[in-house]
Amino acid sequence: MTFPGQGSLHRAPFKTGALRARMREVVREIGAADYVTGALCDGLLPTPERLSLFVFAASVAHYRVLQSLGVRPGALIGHGFGEIVALVCGGGFSAAQGAAIVLHRAAALERCCDQAGRMVVARTTRATAGRLVDSVGRDRVAVAAENSRTEIVLSGTRSGLDALLALARKEAIAWRDLSAPWPLHCHRAMRHPAADLVGRLRHLATGRLHTPVFSPILARYYRDSDNLVECLSLHLTAPVRFADAFDKLWSEGFRTFLTCGPLRGLDRSIADLIRGGSAAAAVPAETSTDGLLERPVECQALAS
Repeated sequence: MTFPGQGSLHRAPFKTGALRARMREVVREIGAADYVTGALCDGLLPTPERLSLFVFAASVAHYRVLQSLGVRPGALIGHGFGEIVALVCGGGFSAAQGAAIVLHRAAALERCCDQAGRMVVARTTRATAGRLVDSVGRDRVAVAAENSRTEIVLSGTRSGLDALLALARKEAIAWRDLSAPWPLHCHRAMRHPAADLVGRLRHLATGRLHTPVFSPILARYYRDSDNLVECLSLHLTAPVRFADAFDKLWSEGFRTFLTCGPLRGLDRSIADLIRGGSAAAAVPAETSTDGLLERPVECQALAS
């Protein structure tokens, strides 16, 4: 089960039926009616906090619907922001705690991020992206995520990314902007928000995971001995190595990857990984959600 942290946003399926009912249930649990209810209307979500909380609540609701239909995932994996949802669905935090983490994360970014940033997704390799980053300076830019072997997210200060993209244009590297006001996963830019987040969550009690959660940031499954609060701070500073995580799960025999929640930011990446992997020719992976989510009705980006 995969939980994206970026991509096009689907709200329509959460307005009716089983998803709507579960959504109301989750909203009551997290006490966030004022934040989330408006997200089900046709207007744009007004703030990053409301958008993040809607994505969180909708992802948990979707997971519960799938559970009610008998889906029992062998492992959960989140991309960036989606890793918070994976930890909640895996039992590490309650839904209410997860919502608090989402809001504290937003507050830490708003309060402590030293300067505005920028994020883009580029069609290139990790090696090429790393070379461009070295040319500009790792104090200004970073490889934020490797979604697939040919899709890389880059993050950094506005001036740093402007300089990097000037180099990318010379090499005919295609890229597009992500809707991200902060340079997430750029260590130097995110170290203060990460420290602030740990302070905010220091006394948060955690539970034992009942479903394995694989972290593309830690490059392994979470362990009972992990301090989940400290791990959450790494979600802001460390890169998301989703491609490596996918390869690890594939090597363990996983072939069905259900995307959970209202975002569609991983489907193409998973398809790229399947086509590019040496083992992929044997058995095609599935990425369906059994019709629970419709085609996109709008396009907004939530940066990982």
